[in-house]
Amino acid sequence: MDLTSLVLFAALLLGIVVGDAAVSGGNLALSISVPQKVADTGFTSQTAEDVFTAEAARIGRTSSIVPPPIVETTTHPGLLGALVKPLNLGQVALALRDHLGLETTAVSISVVIDTPPPAMKLIANISLPDQEQVKLALNQPDGDLTTLIERSARAVLERAAPYRVALADLTAGVEGDKASLAIAKETAEAGIRRPYERALASQRVMLHNILAMLALLDGDRAEAERQFVISEPIPGASAAAHSTIAFNRAFLAIADRDPTKARAYFQDGLRASRTILLPKFRAHVDLIGGLVEWSAGNLDHAEATLRAVARQPPDDDEVHTYLGRLLIQRGRTQEGEAELRTAAAVRRYDNDIGPLAHTLFYVDPAKGGPLTRD
Repeated sequence: MDLTSLVLFAALLLGIVVGDAAVSGGNLALSISVPQKVADTGFTSQTAEDVFTAEAARIGRTSSIVPPPIVETTTHPGLLGALVKPLNLGQVALALRDHLGLETTAVSISVVIDTPPPAMKLIANISLPDQEQVKLALNQPDGDLTTLIERSARAVLERAAPYRVALADLTAGVEGDKASLAIAKETAEAGIRRPYERALASQRVMLHNILAMLALLDGDRAEAERQFVISEPIPGASAAAHSTIAFNRAFLAIADRDPTKARAYFQDGLRASRTILLPKFRAHVDLIGGLVEWSAGNLDHAEATLRAVARQPPDDDEVHTYLGRLLIQRGRTQEGEAELRTAAAVRRYDNDIGPLAHTLFYVDPAKGGPLTRD
């Protein structure tokens, strides 16, 4: 191979490396510095970044059509850092990400020693896509650095991924921490109050969805519907975000004993959710479809659909509860009670893919009526 060919091959390979790093790199670039005096105690920059990343992962644990941020740190740089930064091509990769519409949030955090001892202070500079830089300051009078870094993770994500923070609070609330429900509402409302940002359009739709679920927990159907309606015209949101709204409106139409409207919303959701590849999402969609058919009186179709969903692991309570009650309605009491016993042995209202209304509430497809949690 002559020299010209080698140069062309190297340029092509470099282009592939930079392009792959740009597409595969994290979308939240994090760096944390700590004073040398603190690092000497063992709480290094790497420790701080690990604590931040762990808290971000905890916040993002509930499955959703809006993925949590992928945190890329200076000590764990991922593909972008491992392949690109040693070649001083980081800015090239970031520029390519911007050109492709792959927004990156850059977060730079400095921990400083405060007074009086053992107080510590944290200053975070957040560069959000399409926005001016945001500065946050947090104080920790007792000097607990782990708590301080965890607080900073939440504060940063409230700006970069407000929906994921509100979803984490909603999940904690439905799992028993009732105080988290009020916090979820505050976080969602704060996110919506901020000026519209193209990069957060899908999150804005899903924040309205969270407020609708909280309204339903309070028994306020009118407010839930208002939140759904407000979410409709938000520009730039993904079809997947709007599909969640459509499926939840189908669920409420079942409660209203309006199978025609329920089917229309369900079909809207199907069309908008074709590209969603989340584990279990299709099973949840099929379950809603079964409830729509039950509401319409197509009991054979509904039973076949629910049985198909029940065969898919892992077990959730929803499908067994519905299948059991459908079998009892059809006069097969023994089979139905067996399904209800199965439902009682697995998780209840766990918001495992959130927030879809049928993972939080029960509705009687045959009679409609109020949503319940029993």
